[in-house]
Formats: sequence, structure tokens, C-alpha cells
Amino acid sequence: MHGSDLSRWRLIFTPAMPRPVWKDLVRATLGGFAGIAVCAVFAWGANLSDVFPVFLIAPLGASAFLVFAVPNSPLAQPWSAVAGNTLAAVCGVAAAKFLDPAFAPAVGVAMAFAAMMFGRALHPPGGAVALLIALDPGLLERTGAVEICLNAGIMTAVLVGAGLAYHKLSGRKYPLRAGLAQGTAVGFSRLGLSKEELTDLLARFNQSANLGAVDLGRLLAAAEDEAIHHRFGDRTCGDVMTEITTAFGAGDPFHEIVRVFQQTDELAVPVLKEDGSIAGMVWQREVFNQLARTKSTRLILPAASAGKLMRPPDALFNADAPVGDAVVHMLRHGVQQVLIERNGVLKGRLTRSDILELALLSGGARKAA
Repeated sequence: MHGSDLSRWRLIFTPAMPRPVWKDLVRATLGGFAGIAVCAVFAWGANLSDVFPVFLIAPLGASAFLVFAVPNSPLAQPWSAVAGNTLAAVCGVAAAKFLDPAFAPAVGVAMAFAAMMFGRALHPPGGAVALLIALDPGLLERTGAVEICLNAGIMTAVLVGAGLAYHKLSGRKYPLRAGLAQGTAVGFSRLGLSKEELTDLLARFNQSANLGAVDLGRLLAAAEDEAIHHRFGDRTCGDVMTEITTAFGAGDPFHEIVRVFQQTDELAVPVLKEDGSIAGMVWQREVFNQLARTKSTRLILPAASAGKLMRPPDALFNADAPVGDAVVHMLRHGVQQVLIERNGVLKGRLTRSDILELALLSGGARKAA
């Protein structure tokens, strides 16, 4: 066997996943214990009351792994888990009840696959649920068809409920759709892609069952952030910033503010404290909006000073911070500029024009090289 063949087989039979993070390992392990323990206590309590007997089934262990170890997977979401196991139980019962025992297991599992896919409730443990029921026709006689199906749904729902509580306490997002709004703000708008477009992209590469559109958006946005940092290298905000030549004091009157904006093309002017630190920003549009609402600047109250008109700055970065950090912030929050300070004293501003100029210069340097 050639060396290349050995290398290929070595790659096939080596772990495909990275080493686990200890925090995730401990969280998943404790979660699996808690989930099955809650189900066991629930079954014990339900059997004591003799209202509706429920019992643990082996596939709950696989469901627990998905819910507690990989809660972001589409296969682990509440609908997938509860509906998937319930549909699979119905298919297993139907196969065991109406088919020859020799064919029931294979047909039951196949039916479960089709039912879960049709119901958009893919949940791998569902295959085990159908197989478990089809392998033991006597289970129908001992328990009852309806009871078996209800047991699968109820116990899975209890497990999912335990997962919801556990992940809320441990700080992990579950279910996936609970983080949809945040994912949209951070990922989708950043990328210029809608949730539907990301979903289509997953379907094109047959990854819909492994990853949700929200997580894909987050991953792509994170990759974009890394690319931005690589793009600008070790340049700092102080290297790229434009020095500020115009600033207000908190007591500057309104007519002085109007004069400054009329004579410059500034969109916003900082308001500085006596020690040179930033107090806030006065925006051109707000000043002109006030002018538009009055017939004369004389109607503006004397109290309308820079200190009264200012708003907090959108962002303040240290001059030694990587310029990539500022670019990511500007893209993520849709701001036109950020302010740069050093040792608490305002030094300059970083605008989108500065970033564009840096990008063009960097591109030209790479081309010349």
C-alpha cells in the first residue's frame, strides 16, 4: 500500500471533531445527568399517582445527548425532539401491529424517517424509538398502542423542558429560535443576506440538518471579522485616525454652534470637558432641525448650549486598539465614525473615509509587491 493510501485511511479513521472545550464538556455531562434524572423522577412520580403510567425508554439517552451536548443543532430543537420521537413511536407501533415481525423493524424505521422528514422534525433518536417498538411486539400487548405513543411524546417533552431550564441557568441559548432576533441583528444585516437566503445556501450544500441559518449567519459574520483584522494587520486606530480640529465646550451658545456647522462640513462635533476628555457629540442634523422649527435663532432659549444639545458618542476607542476592532464596530452598528482617545484625552476620529483610504493604500501596496 502506497504512502498516500495510508495517509488517506489514517485521515478517515481519525477524529473529525476538535478537542472539546472543558467548559462545554462539563456542561454537557452535567446536563445529560440532570435531564435523565428529571425524566426518571417524573416517571416515578407519575406512576405513584397512577393517573397515567410513563416510563424511561433507551432512545431518551440519545435525545439527551442532542439537547444537552449540541443544543444549537436543528436536530436538537424542541419541535424536532418531541414531534420526531412521537411520530417515530406511531410508525413503530403501526409496523409492529400490522406487519410480520421479520419485516416490522426495517419498515418501522423507514416509515419513521419519512414521517420525521415530512413533519420537519428530524431527530436521530426517533429511528431508535421506532426500532425499539418494532422489535418487541409484546410491548403493544403489555402497554397499549396509544400509551406507547403518548409515553414517547411526554417523556421527550419532559426532557426538553429540563433542557430549557438547564440552558437558561448555564447561559447557553436554547432553543435556537430564541436567539433569532440577535442573530439577525449581528449576522444577517452584516452579511446582506436574509434568513431565507442562508437557509437556501444550507440546503444547496445539504447541511440543513446540521446547522441552522442563525448559526451560519454568526459563523460567516465571525469569519468576516477575522478577515477584517487580517486585512489591516497591526495598524492601530491612532495610525489611521484624523485629528480633530474643531470642538465645543459644554457652555458654548447655540449661535456659536450654528456658525461652526455653517463654516465646516462636519457632521458631528465633539464636546470636550476641561481636561480634554470627551463629554458628548453635537450632531449637525439636530442643530439644523432646531433651526427649521423656528423662524429665527432668537427664539432659541439661551439655555440651548452645547452641553444641552450633546448626545453620548457612538463609540470611543483607544488609539492603540487594532483598527480592525473599530471597523468591525462600524459595520456591526452602522455608524459613520468612531472617536479615538489616549489616556482619557480625545485625539481624533476614525471615519469610513479613513478606512476606505487605508484599504485602497493597502491593496496598492500588496499589488506592487
